[in-house]
Amino acid sequence: MPSVFAQTELITISKSDLNERGVVDLSNQLWRYHSGDNIIWANPDYDDINWEPAYTKMQSGGMLDTHWSGVGWFRLHVKIDSSLAGTPIGFHMYQNGASEIYLNGRLIKKLGKVSDQKKGEKTKVNVSPFWVPMQVGKPYVIAIRFSNHQYKNFLSSDYFDLANIYKGFHLSIGDFNSMNTHHLALYRNYYFFMLLLLGITLSIFLMHLILYLYYPDQKSNLYYSLTIGCFTTMMFSEIFVNLNHIFRINIVVLLIDLICFILLGPLFLRFTYSLTKKKVPRHFYYLVAIAFLIAVASVFFVLRMRFIASLFILINLIESARILITYFYHHKKGAVIIAVGFLITIILAGNQMLINMGIISRTTFPDAPIFAYYGILGTIVAMSVYLARGIAETNKNLKIKLQEVAHLSEINREKDRKHAEFKLTSEKEKANAREANLRAEAAELKLQVQIAEKKALESEDRRKSEELEEARKLQLSMLPKKLPAVPGLNIAVYMDTATEVGGDYYDFYQKDNDELTLAIGDATGHGLKASTLVTAVKSLFPNLAQEDEIPSIFRAYTQTIKGMNLGILYMALTIAKFKAIETDNNANTKPLFTIDISSSGMPPVFLFRAAEKQTDSIILKGMPLGSVTNFPYQQKKYELFPNDVLLFMSDGFVELFDPNKKMIGLTNAKKVFTDVATQSPQEIIDHLTSFAAQWKKDLPAKDDITFVVVKIEAAK
Repeated sequence: MPSVFAQTELITISKSDLNERGVVDLSNQLWRYHSGDNIIWANPDYDDINWEPAYTKMQSGGMLDTHWSGVGWFRLHVKIDSSLAGTPIGFHMYQNGASEIYLNGRLIKKLGKVSDQKKGEKTKVNVSPFWVPMQVGKPYVIAIRFSNHQYKNFLSSDYFDLANIYKGFHLSIGDFNSMNTHHLALYRNYYFFMLLLLGITLSIFLMHLILYLYYPDQKSNLYYSLTIGCFTTMMFSEIFVNLNHIFRINIVVLLIDLICFILLGPLFLRFTYSLTKKKVPRHFYYLVAIAFLIAVASVFFVLRMRFIASLFILINLIESARILITYFYHHKKGAVIIAVGFLITIILAGNQMLINMGIISRTTFPDAPIFAYYGILGTIVAMSVYLARGIAETNKNLKIKLQEVAHLSEINREKDRKHAEFKLTSEKEKANAREANLRAEAAELKLQVQIAEKKALESEDRRKSEELEEARKLQLSMLPKKLPAVPGLNIAVYMDTATEVGGDYYDFYQKDNDELTLAIGDATGHGLKASTLVTAVKSLFPNLAQEDEIPSIFRAYTQTIKGMNLGILYMALTIAKFKAIETDNNANTKPLFTIDISSSGMPPVFLFRAAEKQTDSIILKGMPLGSVTNFPYQQKKYELFPNDVLLFMSDGFVELFDPNKKMIGLTNAKKVFTDVATQSPQEIIDHLTSFAAQWKKDLPAKDDITFVVVKIEAAK
């Protein structure tokens, strides 16, 4: 091995090396690599100078692409520059396998289960950023034990190579807060748009399927619902693959996704035939047979068929467009609706097809998959609107016919009135009379059924309202029944929920007569899910409140919430511990209490100093509970003097809007509080709620509003 490849010095990571996301990608560095498995290779003093240089992504065409045995070790020597002093350092790992990360010989993270055998390996794909304690100026050896037996498999190898996915891993290092913020924002935006689109397409699928079940003669609803069903399955596959950590399952899901993609063209083409009421030509069945062959081939060749499938879909879409253009050229009606939908689809979805065929680089349009899905949504909505328009036209024509029938009925009734004196002379006339009576009775019966259905719906609405009211009463019953009596503390509280069941919460835990633990929190969202999270926090509070260190309480809460599998539901919480200070009788200038306080994602606490007649903002930044394990929460201590006042609040007050879309904000809230801080706690809360009502006027509050005011009073 030529010495020019040997790493002879540490890689120094400074603040100027960080990109806009606050990280440095270490996978762009040459690491030292050794095949096989030996735990001694984690030792920072181990001499790795003769190890081979390699890039950790293990992309096709590289040295490791042909020499990889399934498990190996990678080592890199790094040092944190002084420009990053005070910055929490974090790692962010993307991988397609299993790994163990060692820092100076100490295991700091296990991602999946590493094994030298395929049977014992458990892969993990998606990994969140994690915090790593590192000192400025100290040399470190990052040693990674990595295994990936999957890509040697025939199907898995296709997945890696043809999807242009690296077989190894890439590791980023940098500012933990910045990388975690970007990570959460990326997933939040991605899943919001994808789940929104999934909900829309699923609703359209069910709507047209139900329309077909109620009116089977309208075949266009059946074929359209099947087309949307395939597209919805593809959407679900996209979301599932991003959430699932088991690689083998992801391959099966991607196969299903590709098969649905192949079937999408023939189904949409069959829909266009039913829409135009044309006879299905013979070449359509040839296309169905080709789709079947491509689907079968995809099972064995996986993504090798992506280009052929894309070309096949393009042919189907061109044929569908030709039929629709010809149809609307002759009929005109609804052409603008379909044209707009097709234009959106051609611009966005066509761009994605060119990417799949390799004509356009993926890096040119990084968000193309989401835009492409929304492009196809243009045609989906346009077609649905067109079908709905057809139903509306049918109802309109039916209404006209009914009016004509009503007019004729009126004429017939007039004739009947004029000839009432004449007797019916034939059995035919008598039968007609009986038939008319039966029609009238049927119409009356139909009207009675409609009235009964309306009453049933009203009863169901009342039942649901009563159930939500019971849930709201349960939510309020979990709040403290009375305020704690602590000598020297004057306390007042207030809560107003935005929906029937809110996400705000406050609680107290009193130890003896001179110690009090206060908690105020806000669960993300509202309704029954937020109430479930608040119930869990409430049930754990009496035991956890006995802990002296508040960050320990937060970590215990996070572990519990993560175990509840509530998805993206988190809890912001502020905890404050009051302890009385023994002092003499003349203590008007001496502190009466100390307060230890920490926060996880709550608004600042306002502290009014009576002696200076000014308000300080206690700002303690931290991630909400249930989001990041072992987050380094801050805890601060303050001395409290006579007549000092603390205002704890949720974000519902500061984020309240007026009719001009202007928010109260922290600055305005601080001023409103300071103006009345010398009054009693209850008078302060009355002033704050009155100000909120005047601010929003007749607008409804969109978030819960909670206040807890504590005033320090000298012993009388």
